[in-house]
Amino acid sequence: INADSDIRRTCNISMMLKDDYSENPLYSYEYWKSGNPFWFDKYLRINIGIKDLTTNDIVWNNQGIYIIDEPTMTYSAEDNSISFRAVDLMAQLTGLRNGNLEGMTYLIPIGSSISSAMKSIIEEQGFYNYIILDPPQATTPYEIKVDAGGTSYDILKELRDINPDWEMFFDVDGTFIFQQIKPNYTADNVITPFIDMDTLEVLYSDMELNTPFTDVKNYIEVYGRTIETNCTSTTT
Repeated sequence: INADSDIRRTCNISMMLKDDYSENPLYSYEYWKSGNPFWFDKYLRINIGIKDLTTNDIVWNNQGIYIIDEPTMTYSAEDNSISFRAVDLMAQLTGLRNGNLEGMTYLIPIGSSISSAMKSIIEEQGFYNYIILDPPQATTPYEIKVDAGGTSYDILKELRDINPDWEMFFDVDGTFIFQQIKPNYTADNVITPFIDMDTLEVLYSDMELNTPFTDVKNYIEVYGRTIETNCTSTTT
């Protein structure tokens, strides 16, 4: 998870394929076979399960919705596996999977509403779950033009960058969000760290301190002497 990237969530997954899972029950061919297009377009929702030590129940934590990228099938006498990279839904706008602008040049005139333009682009790409807030600079101060062959992300990025402290991303529920970056302020308008030294002291499980005495010196010797003179340079 990288908050500095618009494709905020990525992962790499490897799965061992067993006979009873490798075939589609509706058809006779292997469902996970390399080159089979029917699973490449599926959305994945990834959850991480953590066991509750008090109840022994698994608590599932939503890690987001992903699409499949760069699948690889490996088969050998020792291995029958599939691996792929998964990226969040922003890849549907960047051109990695979808989002290419075809057939025409897109032009957003000066004075257009930033939030309205974003909503139009998002809906055009098939996304209707979004939270798009109105930024302080609510209209475009200049003309935005993206030629045919560009992507929806190119337009969204231009609109986002008009307000430098705003961000756009897809959350774990697949909702597109455009909002101001929220600083970690206290009531005194002081940014506080997420982990302070008191917390780190509790988290220490072991520690090692190595002090080589060969690097420790208790005296200093200066060789040479100062030279005193009774004349100075007046020109260079």
